[in-house]
Amino acid sequence: DAIGLIYTMALFVFLTYCYPVFRAVPYLSFTGPAGSAKTRALEILESLVFRPTLTADPSPALIFRSLHAYGGVFLLDEAEKLSNSKDQAAVDILSVLHSGYKRGGTAGRLEPVGDTYQPIYFNVFGPKAIASITAPPPTLASRCIPFPMLRAEAKSEKPKRLLDEGKAQAIRDSLHSWALGYGQEIGKLPKMDVCPPEVFGRSRELWQPLLALASWIESAGAKGLLELLQTHAKKTVMESREECIPPVDVILLRALARMLREGRCPTVGEVLEAAQADDALLLQRWSPVGAGKHLKRYGVKTRKSHGRWIFDSSCLEDLQRVERTYGVELDLDQENLWQGRTTSFGVEDEF
Repeated sequence: DAIGLIYTMALFVFLTYCYPVFRAVPYLSFTGPAGSAKTRALEILESLVFRPTLTADPSPALIFRSLHAYGGVFLLDEAEKLSNSKDQAAVDILSVLHSGYKRGGTAGRLEPVGDTYQPIYFNVFGPKAIASITAPPPTLASRCIPFPMLRAEAKSEKPKRLLDEGKAQAIRDSLHSWALGYGQEIGKLPKMDVCPPEVFGRSRELWQPLLALASWIESAGAKGLLELLQTHAKKTVMESREECIPPVDVILLRALARMLREGRCPTVGEVLEAAQADDALLLQRWSPVGAGKHLKRYGVKTRKSHGRWIFDSSCLEDLQRVERTYGVELDLDQENLWQGRTTSFGVEDEF
């Protein structure tokens, strides 16, 4: 979905010139193999965004002091080390990034004041972008809009293109003028609700500024921009949610959904057997107890019927909720839901 990524990046640039009016802002996460232009993407942003700071090896102090003093956008290259929980600097940088996506986000430090130390809180709120070969840690990824990067083909002319500083300066000047000239209208954007229902929770916080900007720009003549970005947001959010579910859980959920669609009322052991038939290697050491615990995490529980603990047709609604919430494809449309219903008698809630 290259066109969706391009417009998302363009709107992110707009956002950097008016981000203080929003309650939360997204980060961009560029990930891909070596040579996939991640650094080039950050360099392009550096040439366009408001008050950029681009670095590959910052100290935590550099981040929170520069953001507090100057604001603007922090661009972090080669961010693979953030996944190293044994590196204290990486842990401290992560803590800054975790709090910096929301207005009021601060980094607290003890600073010398005279003969003693006092807690000082540095403002670290603002848009940010990171680039790394591997995906960022899950807690940071949940604050990011992902940008998967691929290497260009050998014959492609794109890697040979140079940034035109003259054009970049003209764009920055225009964006400064836009932010100053339309401040009153921009101030209304945080109250604009144009997020589709599939984009909710923290994802809604991240996408709302970009979608509000898309709506405003469309009203100025960019016809179709909002719908394009809404479609891209829904696709990105659904893909991200499915990636948050471990593969074994997906296999178990799909096996259970398939058995319920067939009109069966399986036990946990029977669901596990069906899942092992789908992927014996991944689930070869699993027990019914472990499978039941994993399914229960999603609110899918067994019920007692005729002395057996089973999954019955009431679980179909639970699975539909999982399908909507996590974006896992379980083939549970409304027609399947009712066709697959069976009746269970003497059912008791699980203790």
